[in-house]
Amino acid sequence: GGSFMASSNLLFGLGLTFGVYFLRTDQIEIAIACFGMALVGLIGLVAIDRNSRKAEFYISMGDTSVKRRGIGTRATQLMLQYAFDKLQLNKVYLNVDAENKAACHMYEKVGFVCEGYFRQDLMHRGRLVDRKRYAILRRDFNELSCYSCYYGSRNGQPFRRLKAG
Repeated sequence: GGSFMASSNLLFGLGLTFGVYFLRTDQIEIAIACFGMALVGLIGLVAIDRNSRKAEFYISMGDTSVKRRGIGTRATQLMLQYAFDKLQLNKVYLNVDAENKAACHMYEKVGFVCEGYFRQDLMHRGRLVDRKRYAILRRDFNELSCYSCYYGSRNGQPFRRLKAG
């Protein structure tokens, strides 16, 4: 395991607080809390390969009452910024159930590109499911549209990258 450490340095809009839950050289897990410090999900990078400069991404939003509010999108954007700016990775990839349209849409919205489709790839709840593999490269992340990728089109304000802290 690891230990949860709330960090006021990681407080970024939308009422989100991120706390490092587990930190190793090959794995980072972050707890996502909002709305009065209630835990609403986990996000992380696993299989961090510093030699090839890549890692596998995951996000799990367990609290269904906060879905579709942009929390997962914003948390994903922040984790990508951390992966590319702090860890100096070149690629972040993930696998997702091909039928999970909402997740696929969110990944595409933040800049992930579908790299493959794997038929009957994983046994889930007693049935084989198809999965998609998505990835985003550092250069693609840096070239994303200045309006929708980080802050949405809120008041048409241009993209402002978070300051290193």
